[in-house]
Amino acid sequence: MTLVAASRQLVRVTSRRLDSKIEPLQYKEEGQSSSSDDLRAPQHETNNQTVLCTISESSKLVATPLASSDFPRGSTSYPSTPCIIHIHTILIPHHVCEVASVCLGGHLGRAEAVPGYGGYNVVWQENFNGAAGSLVNEGNWNIIERARADNANNEWQTYTRSNQNHQLSGGATLQIVPLNNNGWTSARLESKYVFTPPDGRRTMIEAKIRFGANAAAQKQGIWPAFWLLGDSIRHGTAWPACGEVDILEMVNGVLTGYGTVHCDVAPGGICNEYNGIGGNTGIGDNGWHTWRVTIDRTPGNWVDESITWYRDGAQFMQVTGGRINNVNVWNSLATTPLYIILNVAVGGDWPGAPNAQTLGSWGSEMEVAYVAQYQST
Repeated sequence: MTLVAASRQLVRVTSRRLDSKIEPLQYKEEGQSSSSDDLRAPQHETNNQTVLCTISESSKLVATPLASSDFPRGSTSYPSTPCIIHIHTILIPHHVCEVASVCLGGHLGRAEAVPGYGGYNVVWQENFNGAAGSLVNEGNWNIIERARADNANNEWQTYTRSNQNHQLSGGATLQIVPLNNNGWTSARLESKYVFTPPDGRRTMIEAKIRFGANAAAQKQGIWPAFWLLGDSIRHGTAWPACGEVDILEMVNGVLTGYGTVHCDVAPGGICNEYNGIGGNTGIGDNGWHTWRVTIDRTPGNWVDESITWYRDGAQFMQVTGGRINNVNVWNSLATTPLYIILNVAVGGDWPGAPNAQTLGSWGSEMEVAYVAQYQST
């Protein structure tokens, strides 16, 4: 079969689930005047691959499999590539995707596989499966509702359970969207899952995250975060004595990711509150990146234990027990129960207030493909 080259273009796409029904596709080879009912589309379902299609100048479509990382998951716009199919609507296994008379086919509803790492087992994971517009799985997450007056850090948002502030994309991602409708609203999700880093093991917590494409000038006051909090705060221990490990924070749309620990007492104390002990790394763009901390309790001596931060597998910060230099405070960070938080705050002491240029809604969102906890074998 001869494949016909086609120019690249940007198309917009909608997707609906076909409940695993596989529909036959008709296509024609170059030079054929018609397609046969006996012909079937080439196999589109390949491990971890997605087929993108666009119309060519000769009105033929040429299909090319791509890795899911080649386009933004959960988005409505995707870069297209050549294809073979000559029809108006393309029905791909599990989905039909249409743009007027042009189709972009793909497994948009399939959860992204949590990556495997040698020497580690996945203990817990969240892949954000579910229908578009639905709320997060409340078997796994507490959806926090909180008035502005009850916020810490002088933040402006009201946290709601509205699907206008957080939703599953239908493409196996979570989207947290701050809005300004005569007052800022957003979402904060706290895991019901609690884990304790075991002695003699390494524990990793990782998420894959992207941010909306609004310019930094339009994100003044926007403050997304992926972080851990000591479970003791749910049982009466005050902050920061409960311990806090910020895996990723980003403020004001500036392409810098921050990792921080908060501990002991405030103000001042071992962690220099309210600043904490922190480091940062450039991000480069608002696209998909992995963010991870590894809590290493293998040394056998708490002084040599460590918490290490990574962006896309590259280390950018580390704190050791020796630097904290207090076993009880170190325990609050590295040896006692922790839970996971995903949120987008607005305003507050660190980013400052939003201004007249700050935009809410799409373009200022945080999107998450997965969250996972691993333990070394």
